[in-house]
Amino acid sequence: MGQLYAIIQFDRNKPKDDPIREIFEELEPETEVQLETEDKTFYEAKFQEFDTENEEAKLLVDQFYVDGGEEVNIPVSMVVKVKGPDVQEDDSEDEVE
Repeated sequence: MGQLYAIIQFDRNKPKDDPIREIFEELEPETEVQLETEDKTFYEAKFQEFDTENEEAKLLVDQFYVDGGEEVNIPVSMVVKVKGPDVQEDDSEDEVE
């Protein structure tokens, strides 16, 4: 008989206790956030949901334009910072001794 093998895929560069992922898991839908990636900043975006399977946050952006907004999916791995009313900011980098 042949042996059965399980293939497990994971990203070695991503820590299991990712603080950005934790933020998205705790955010309530319709919460207004400012989200920054390395390439772009989304101001006054409304958080819609977090897809845990694909590790993506769905946001409603550009909602104040005449044509309304559009939904975008942002992979957690691209997010460098999230600001919002329910988000605790880590100011430890800003401290001067």
